[in-house]
Amino acid sequence: MTRALLCVALALPGAALAFGTLDGDRSRWMANPSFRIGRLTPDVPADAARAAIRVSFAAWANVRGSTLAFREVDGAADITVDFSDPWPAEYGRFAAGVTLTDRRSGRIRSAQIELNQQNFDWGTDGGDPRVSDIQGVTTHEVGHAIGLGHSFRREATMYWTGGDVELRDLSADDERGVRYLY
Repeated sequence: MTRALLCVALALPGAALAFGTLDGDRSRWMANPSFRIGRLTPDVPADAARAAIRVSFAAWANVRGSTLAFREVDGAADITVDFSDPWPAEYGRFAAGVTLTDRRSGRIRSAQIELNQQNFDWGTDGGDPRVSDIQGVTTHEVGHAIGLGHSFRREATMYWTGGDVELRDLSADDERGVRYLY
């Protein structure tokens, strides 16, 4: 009997806490954030790029048990998504995307999602493995913008690296993370 209880106790923490938060704390948005789609890639039609980015935000907003929601705006926004060229050297040449957040006292105040236009080609259909998927990469970066760090689970959107199209769909670990924060 004791041996069975010990096995269960050892299995629970890894399954429950594989996701990470930014800086290991509970920094989050105090109110549902707005977002704005800024500079787009010339690699795909603007409507297709915008649709992929919107679906990325919707993936996080549609998690059952979470109160997180987003609203798209045209002007100043809490979160901005831009394709950047030139790509700043400090972000690293091989990073498809980077999210910069302003956080203080457990509160996220703003986030800037930058997608690497200089070193990457972009697409929306997932048909060419040499082309980065806008929806997949943006879904991962939105996870950072809402307060999540990297997960230890390979199947998670928030794993530190992976195939772009596979990042589109949130895993159970990603969903646990967003419910933890929201």
